[in-house]
Amino acid sequence: METWIRFGLLGLGPGGIYALSALGIVIAYRASGTLNFASGAMGALAAFFFFELRDAYGIAWELALVATLGLGAAMGAALQLGVLRQLRNSSPLTKLIATLGALIVFQGLAVAIWDDEQRLVRPVIKAVQVNFTDTLSVGRDRLILLGLAAVLAAILAIIYRKTMFGLATTAVAENRRAAASVGWSAPRIELYNWMIGGALSALAGVLLAPITGLKASTLSLLVIPALAAALIGGFSSFTLTVAGGLIIGIAESELSRYNGDIPGISRAVPFLIIVVVMIAGGRARPTRADLPTRLPRPGTGRVLPTISLVGGAGAIVYALLASDAWVIALIFACIAGLMILSVVVVTGYGGQLSLSQWALAGFAAWVSSRLAVSTSMGFWESAIIAIIATIPVAVIVGLPALRSRGVNLAIATVGLALLIEAMILGNGDLTGGFGGTETVPPNFFGLELDAVLTPTRYAIFAIVVVTFSAMIVANVRRSRTGLRLLSVRSNERAAAALGINVFGVKLYAFALASVFAALAGVLAAFQNRFVLFQQFNVFGSIEFVTYSVIGGVGWVLGAMLSGLAAPDSILPKVLDTLFDLGDWIIVLLGGVVLIIIMAAPEGIAARWAQVGRKIRKPPEPRPAPVFERRPHTDLTIRIEDLCVQFGGVVALDHVSMEVPPRSITGLIGPNGAGKTTLLDAVTGFTKPTSGRVLVDDRDITSMSPTRRSRLGLGRSFQTVELFEEMSVRENLLTAVERHDNKRYLIDPLKPGQLPMSELMLQVIDDFNLEPHLGASPSELPQGLRRIVGIARAILNEPSVLFLDEPAAGLDERETAELGGLLRRIVDEYKIAIVLVEHDVPLVMDICSHIVVLDFGGMIAEGDPESIKRDPKVVAAYLGSEDGESRGSDDEPAPTGATE
Repeated sequence: METWIRFGLLGLGPGGIYALSALGIVIAYRASGTLNFASGAMGALAAFFFFELRDAYGIAWELALVATLGLGAAMGAALQLGVLRQLRNSSPLTKLIATLGALIVFQGLAVAIWDDEQRLVRPVIKAVQVNFTDTLSVGRDRLILLGLAAVLAAILAIIYRKTMFGLATTAVAENRRAAASVGWSAPRIELYNWMIGGALSALAGVLLAPITGLKASTLSLLVIPALAAALIGGFSSFTLTVAGGLIIGIAESELSRYNGDIPGISRAVPFLIIVVVMIAGGRARPTRADLPTRLPRPGTGRVLPTISLVGGAGAIVYALLASDAWVIALIFACIAGLMILSVVVVTGYGGQLSLSQWALAGFAAWVSSRLAVSTSMGFWESAIIAIIATIPVAVIVGLPALRSRGVNLAIATVGLALLIEAMILGNGDLTGGFGGTETVPPNFFGLELDAVLTPTRYAIFAIVVVTFSAMIVANVRRSRTGLRLLSVRSNERAAAALGINVFGVKLYAFALASVFAALAGVLAAFQNRFVLFQQFNVFGSIEFVTYSVIGGVGWVLGAMLSGLAAPDSILPKVLDTLFDLGDWIIVLLGGVVLIIIMAAPEGIAARWAQVGRKIRKPPEPRPAPVFERRPHTDLTIRIEDLCVQFGGVVALDHVSMEVPPRSITGLIGPNGAGKTTLLDAVTGFTKPTSGRVLVDDRDITSMSPTRRSRLGLGRSFQTVELFEEMSVRENLLTAVERHDNKRYLIDPLKPGQLPMSELMLQVIDDFNLEPHLGASPSELPQGLRRIVGIARAILNEPSVLFLDEPAAGLDERETAELGGLLRRIVDEYKIAIVLVEHDVPLVMDICSHIVVLDFGGMIAEGDPESIKRDPKVVAAYLGSEDGESRGSDDEPAPTGATE
């Protein structure tokens, strides 16, 4: 027991430092909603600065610390003013990647100025032992660090809860426009918070350096446990953040006793626990309160033969004519291109921010090289097995995506990458020790592809691999699988409502991306005679995601351009040759990334495409194959005693109703009555507390939205929720899709034409959508957006269609046209409609049966005439002649509870 206590006390020091760094991350996130991945690198640069002042120049540590805190604040200000403020209208993903670019710059500065050799430095706080018993003691510095973190958390909690600055920070985070309306400057508030966060990052770096050693790459890793601690605190609670930092520090210390038996366990297990906790506390799908994350627009996947032939031929000629040193740079470009293709698939197409791709490449390199050495397998057999083995690992890495998104998913994938690095790639027993694994040169039908002796052959082989991979990625974008990926990336709720298996699509994105990461890992492994697995570290994954923005994170051509600009590739070699930059090349590349993010957030390839569209007319879509619509089945929906509660709020209270086939049923009531909650419960987006939903006597209460959609339940959304990154044509084609799982295997090799149904041709004609098929949803007026949303729902061929306020925002003429359109849907398409609407004349005009809700309960149902005369409905919603009613002017129910 005493041993456990001793190691726990030893973990208080690192835990306190993790907490300090995490507090800086939380402060910046509370103000801006942007996660500062550069926090650890800022701490590293500050630590070098502090110890240079104290040890090299003899400045008193107190003065050196004040100057260092000022440097930290300056770095925070530079990042916020120079980069993030310029990206205020950009997507959260773009801002996060910008902090990754800042990480490269700050870490690069530390290496360029002071090199990356580890140094031992005297601690800032003297490690005087404090004795608890004769055999149990702990350094005073550990207790001071614990106290510092706790006191600082308490002070910050008071400041952000009780002071005007804290209130202003909260206001800016929730609503910048509302905060500005009361005189608070959002940019200034954000700046001050980023300065405070930068100063805390600097303090954490200074205090950690004596424990880990003064090394830029090591100190930059401080961001990983700090992010985990901030995650435990929900990026808002200072107390829980400090507790999270201490838990991680103590867990690392306790598990370090077992590093001899299980190398890397002390680094890996705490983060694995956090991932598990995060998955358990996450949500399977976003709620209505969660706004879709706006991502950079993806490319079209269209292959231009001229550019492809010229690029491929040029690369081969370059490999034949260049010297060995320049050919090796080309090999690096191909490896980087493959890595960024994996980012294009999982992030650009799938919308899942994965910071573990380079670790997956390392896993494939480990499998292939160890098989080639320890068995009689040749290069091809070991490479194929490595690729196959990497896919299930990637699926495991992708599991957090089923219950987390955005920032949380990024942290989870970093944690899993660290697990792979610590448990496998950093385990000398598995990798051949410090010297790595000796490889056998690949052989292609008797032709030796030795990257050392014949780099030109190896380079041509790498060009063929990356070209073929690029074609596969382009095929996926143009295929039905590509539509599934983009729909899930754009809006998970809308995708599920169309019958798309959101979970399956996410895991497929990770699996397919892992194939290209594995190819990169195999090429990297056999590039040298010895594989050093230390190169496959967490920062490699971060760097490849960062460099992907140079060309464009959703563009195949962008992956090739980004590969040329990656470290050790052709562009860095050109710059180094011309200007002899040495270690400064990394700083320059990081700066280039930041400039491109600000000037062209969607990448160079997207800019080229914009210019190309102005120069030449886009090609007309080729005639697509047309298939017959599915046989129509009439369904009857029965809702029995349905209840929904959100905490103590009763959103639905024992509601029962029936929806007969080929009818229009109206659902009306005041705001907060529970109408949209009823739609969510019936279509599977909200879990009922009790009651049942039946379709033709079949209980579907426990079914997912996807299964309900495929059974015949369709819906539109109050906020329309079109797929914004796709054209109107692609939005409609997504609904036509038949959900054939074989397409996941066929599309990468043979995408074919996107098929249309007879129903799609009819709907396009009936809804007069032909002139708008090539437009983006953001280019359409609100009324037309709603029409497109209804058309997309019809193309999914439902038997019952739930429409949530389709007339919202329409004028009188448009509303009248909508009423006629809804009648035609019932008459011509044989679809029953449940209409949630505040436009009472429209409901009374077209509905054969009306249900009225109030405070979550049903107060009336019947035909329009009986509803008009019902005194309860008149009092609660319609109003009497003297105007007395609550109507729709009441305060709405709590967010996420009813509607």
